[in-house]
Amino acid sequence: MASRDFIASNDGLDSDVSLLDDDSHYAPSSESDSGDEIAPSPRKKSKVKSSKKAKEGPKTSRRLFVVDADSEDDIPLAQIRDVIRAKEFEEAEDELIRCLDAPMWANIPFEKPNATFGGSEEIVDEVKEPISYFKALVTDEVVEHMAEQTNLYSVQKDGKSMDTSKVEIDLFIGLYLRMGLIQAYAVRAFWAEETRWERVADFMPRQRFEKLSSTIHFINNMAVTEDEKKKQIIQA
Repeated sequence: MASRDFIASNDGLDSDVSLLDDDSHYAPSSESDSGDEIAPSPRKKSKVKSSKKAKEGPKTSRRLFVVDADSEDDIPLAQIRDVIRAKEFEEAEDELIRCLDAPMWANIPFEKPNATFGGSEEIVDEVKEPISYFKALVTDEVVEHMAEQTNLYSVQKDGKSMDTSKVEIDLFIGLYLRMGLIQAYAVRAFWAEETRWERVADFMPRQRFEKLSSTIHFINNMAVTEDEKKKQIIQA
């Protein structure tokens, strides 16, 4: 542990304080004890003189032992060990994260996929309209169910039914598909005076379309259990 020695002496004229290193050798002495004075260490000393004059008297010296608080030797060994362990753990954790984030490549034998056509090779005599293919996926029963659940949800949400129907839901879906053909800055642009598109605006008012957009529903929220909600989140 680093330390410094202070030598304070009073020779009757000035009060001096000398700073010595650890390895400086100094022994207390006084003129009354011995006629020989011990010479101070040849090392450089920083001397601070006080302006206050002292009365004449016997020259005395005393040694003060002061611990240097800024020395690294003052840090406990256990604390240094904890710092080293924390740094090593942080480096190991960073290395593990780097390895986990790195892609894992493996050589897998190539398997040629089966590209044989498995459908019917019979030529179709009549090509159906696009709406026919759409109705094969979104049946009338599905649209009717959407209308019922939308009315139910509007009552649960606003306390008033939307009073929509299967015909209006069909129109709503068709308008959505048609609007996807035109890139507009916002949905309201299809009804705005400068950008109005009659193939959308003439079939449904903007307020009604926006209301349906915020209310359209497919299931009764009150009938869904907590387990079913969790399953939907996991599947999503």
